[in-house]
Amino acid sequence: MNTMELLTLASAATTFITAAGLILMFFIRDEKKNKIITYIMGIWAAVLAAINVYLLPSYEPLAIGLAYALGGAGIIGALLKGFGKTKRTSTAAKIMIAIAVVLGFLLGF
Repeated sequence: MNTMELLTLASAATTFITAAGLILMFFIRDEKKNKIITYIMGIWAAVLAAINVYLLPSYEPLAIGLAYALGGAGIIGALLKGFGKTKRTSTAAKIMIAIAVVLGFLLGF
């Protein structure tokens, strides 16, 4: 397997994980399963941020700062989901994580 095939495979896997996770996060109704998926997607936002920080050139400090902020937003969203008591807080946490994941994904391209 050459380098181009590996990059294509990694890009396809990242796209699948992002899309499947976001769909599951908003359409799974069982609260326990939804909480687990939300935590995983919050961690995924941080993973995407770490990948972006590693891959972005060092002369783009604004983009690197944005990557860190998106990773932090994903973690904060997961914490908000865990400690939030109301349905409104849960929805806000999911929206926060979704924005962090989508923007983190787009920042990588």
